[in-house]
Amino acid sequence: MNKRWMTLTAGLALVAFATGCGQAPVDNADALGSNPSDAADPIDVPEEKLTSLWGIVWDYTHQSVEQIADDPDVRLAVSGTVVGFAQGPILFAKSAEDYQAAPQVVLAVQVDDVLKGERPVSGQVYVQLEGGDPLGQYNSALPKGSTVVLYLSDAPQTGADWPVGDPAAGRPEGEPLWSVGPERFIVVDGDEGLVYPYLGKVKSEADFESVVP
Repeated sequence: MNKRWMTLTAGLALVAFATGCGQAPVDNADALGSNPSDAADPIDVPEEKLTSLWGIVWDYTHQSVEQIADDPDVRLAVSGTVVGFAQGPILFAKSAEDYQAAPQVVLAVQVDDVLKGERPVSGQVYVQLEGGDPLGQYNSALPKGSTVVLYLSDAPQTGADWPVGDPAAGRPEGEPLWSVGPERFIVVDGDEGLVYPYLGKVKSEADFESVVP
């Protein structure tokens, strides 16, 4: 992974990308309800496949759910269901062919409950995640309909020394792009408890209620 991207995402207060035209999956996923235990058939996610896609070493300070929710950088917190993935912006380069390019993917989530902030008008959020692997691997690792809990900050904008290629990619025109940190991207597994993809961890004894304030 590009070292500059790891340094940037590990600790900065994030600010928003300019929005614009782009493509993203926008079909409505079937809502599982605010608590996935209420669903008839909770989705089992392939934990090893999921954590291997985002097996990143992060330098961060552990925070409780309450501390994360109170963080002023967290402008929106939601639980919802996965709609799918799309190709996202390219960090540090204008083109994916550039040796410094850090491709991103965008995760589309249908919002079930809002834990902090205002419900999106479209009912969906679009979250930038570190990419690089074929898009189909993301859809396979985190299937449509999976339940997630997301504590969202504004995605980073173009900087003077790190250009962004195709900044509006991965979402419909006018939709904001969001970012998550290492304890703020949580997947609810039907069998195993909770998965923290950015940490490469599975907490089999944890449940949905433990990650909502």
